[in-house]
Amino acid sequence: MCNKKWIIRILLPINKYSFQIFLILLLILIIPFRLGIQLFIKPMPIWANVILENGMYIIIGSLIWIKRNDLENFHIDKSSIIIFILSGTIFRIGSSLKQSLIICLMGLLILYILIKGKFQLKPRNSNANLWIIRSLYIGFFMPIILVTLSKLFISKTSTLDTWPGLLVGFTIFIYELSHVAVQEELIFRGFIWGYLKNYGLGDKKILIIQAIIFWITHLNYINKPYTFWVVVPIMSLVLGLIAWRSRSITYSAITHSMFNMMRFFV
Repeated sequence: MCNKKWIIRILLPINKYSFQIFLILLLILIIPFRLGIQLFIKPMPIWANVILENGMYIIIGSLIWIKRNDLENFHIDKSSIIIFILSGTIFRIGSSLKQSLIICLMGLLILYILIKGKFQLKPRNSNANLWIIRSLYIGFFMPIILVTLSKLFISKTSTLDTWPGLLVGFTIFIYELSHVAVQEELIFRGFIWGYLKNYGLGDKKILIIQAIIFWITHLNYINKPYTFWVVVPIMSLVLGLIAWRSRSITYSAITHSMFNMMRFFV
């Protein structure tokens, strides 16, 4: 009986602060772990990539489950969950089984939970189609504008010798959406935003704070001054505004993916 009481005493605070614990673990993976490797170890070792990809996916999936009854306050809707599921299942086809097995299992588990209706999700945004168009538009033109502006400060900018082609562009877009954009949007414009909101901060303050944290996690671009001091801060604020106004990280993820794709074209 005494042992059971001790177990309860241990588990109760863990259950109470489970969201904070998982969020801290996620930030540890992103900042000291990923950023440290990007800054000091190049290229990223396979073992580090396995830990990073599996760890991030498992923790994000766990956070979605923990906040399953409050996802709206974290800008998470059905579309963003579906993208997250696809990023762990269908979009992993062709990847190494050893690296993706745990991710696929988590993706299937989230899919099962979604089908069973365990998530409380808001109805589809009536302006969803309009926000998709806006997201694609911003993601298309923002890198073009930033590259054009860079010519005012940098004498030489990187340009492509050959046009990559629409198929290549679409492939890059899907890859970015499923491997980078949806995860970063869930973290910065989703969980961090929602946590600070529940903590009592206003959206304007959160917009700045999430942008600063996002900026810090991209310190690996410090050797590219224009990218680090101009592109990343602007991008973090624009993505934050999209998630804030649309109340969904789905559209900020689309813009994020489009932006990353367009870097290969301009």
